[in-house]
Amino acid sequence: MKECVKVQFKNGEIREVEKGTTLQALANEVQKDYPFPIMLAKTDYRFKELCSKIDHDLVDFEFIDLGQKDGMRVYQRSATFLLIAAAKRLLKECHI
Repeated sequence: MKECVKVQFKNGEIREVEKGTTLQALANEVQKDYPFPIMLAKTDYRFKELCSKIDHDLVDFEFIDLGQKDGMRVYQRSATFLLIAAAKRLLKECHI
């Protein structure tokens, strides 16, 4: 028998998920309720990456999407890192 944990959203909704489920899997289930793509999660005043696993009950939980300031900052930061990585790779190949 699989062990379940409870995720209580800020809006009062409670979902039970299998222990070890990733936040990405939960985000995929609720994405239809959000107008923009979900970028990260927030619980206990801390941000969590979507690759994080749910291993205990979560209270006051919320997903952050691109329509929110923090979601846009995560997107911009990720794009910046990709640009830096591409520039490093290009400069390495050019032997400058």
